[in-house]
Amino acid sequence: MKVLTLGSDTQAKETFPPDTEFDKAMHPGKKNYYDAVFLGHILQTKERKEVSQLLKDVYPILKEDGELWVSVPSLEFAALQILKDDNPNFSYFTALWGGDDNPHKCGFRLLDLRLLILNNGYMVRRAIQEAYQESINGQPILTMQNLVIAVKHAGNAEDAIG
Repeated sequence: MKVLTLGSDTQAKETFPPDTEFDKAMHPGKKNYYDAVFLGHILQTKERKEVSQLLKDVYPILKEDGELWVSVPSLEFAALQILKDDNPNFSYFTALWGGDDNPHKCGFRLLDLRLLILNNGYMVRRAIQEAYQESINGQPILTMQNLVIAVKHAGNAEDAIG
């Protein structure tokens, strides 16, 4: 199995079989090459107008029925934690704005992420919020992410609603 990982690849390495070949750089000339593309916490670091273009650039390098995995911090979870807690954990603010070395330029609710992927021609197989662990200053923090798993769809976007 050949998987392109852009962004964090930790989750991808835990998800795919041990014999998976991971590539960390996109090669636009490799048409129908990858079995899966994993965009791990990278979309939020792009300008909003760049996000659709990245999804369009990935489409031709995926094999037919190849999977697109997209994970981003859960804006709805982070905002809820900040609103309900008098002294919210700093990690919820980083889910919204990122860090000094990796600022977030946009964000996604699960519904928005699902629609964005559908509108770029993919068929959504699964859209969930799930817990994940990150590390801030060496301290493990449990938080939530939005995860969408989609498939390259040969038809048009109207047929891709899953």
